[in-house]
Order: sequence, then C-alpha cells, then structure tokens
Amino acid sequence: MQIYDQPDAIHSSFIEISTCISVPLTDALHAVGSVTFPEREDRGIGHHLARSVIGQQLSTKAARAIWARVEATALRAKVPIPEFFDLKCEERLRECGVSRNKIKALRSLHDAHREGLLSSDTLRRLDHATRSQNLVSIWGIGQWTSDMASIFYCR
Repeated sequence: MQIYDQPDAIHSSFIEISTCISVPLTDALHAVGSVTFPEREDRGIGHHLARSVIGQQLSTKAARAIWARVEATALRAKVPIPEFFDLKCEERLRECGVSRNKIKALRSLHDAHREGLLSSDTLRRLDHATRSQNLVSIWGIGQWTSDMASIFYCR
C-alpha cells in the first residue's frame, strides 16, 4: 500500500506534528481536512511532464485546448507521448499551438525517454532531491515542474 492511499493517517500525522510547531497551522490543517489525489490513468512520467510543459504560463482553458490537440495529433500518428516528440513533429506541434521553446522542451523529454531516463518505477523510488536533480537536468524541466511531478505524479 502506498502512503498516499492513507490520507487520513497522513492527515493525523500532520496534525500531531503541527501541534509542536504552530497553533494556527494546526487549526488550518483541521479546517482543510484530509487531502486526496484523484485517480488518473498512469501514462508514464514522460506524458505527465509533457502535459506540464504544455500548460506552463497559459490559462487553464488554453492549456487544455492545446493539450487536447497534441494528444489527438499523437493518437492519429499512432505514436505514444513522449515518443511523438521527435524531430519530425515540429510542424504538427506548431499547428497545435505549441511555442518553439515548448517544442524544444518536448524534444528533450523525447530524448530523455529514449535514453531511459523517464522510467516511472525508477523515478518513484528515488528520494525527492535525487529525483529532482534527474528531472531538472532535462532541458525545459525546472524545479517547479519537478516538484509538481513529485507531488502529483509520484505522490
């Protein structure tokens, strides 16, 4: 059983720890309650990171629209993400509304995937600092994206 499968136990632990730190923090934790993660199909960390790259610095609505076009284009090409982001994809991605720098980042994800650097099982087993170091070594993946992947993908 994964630790994130026990939100009530984690929440109780946070409350216990917070009582030694701050009354307002304890009150806030009580008010928020247990935090759970929605169940999503696991398509791999490369897929997760690609979606994060697409969504950076865009409104949620724009990011969802562009991501939907990217996924549909990859599906029509019958190539899974991140394998889809090879050198031949630039024009198709531009037609989806992806900027040149984001295309460069997606190509870097493609290369990292091909080099075996995006093994979900391996990355999930690493401590946060090591996982972060590995992820930020990929062009276009910064600390924020790495942290979000640790929280929402690796949980």
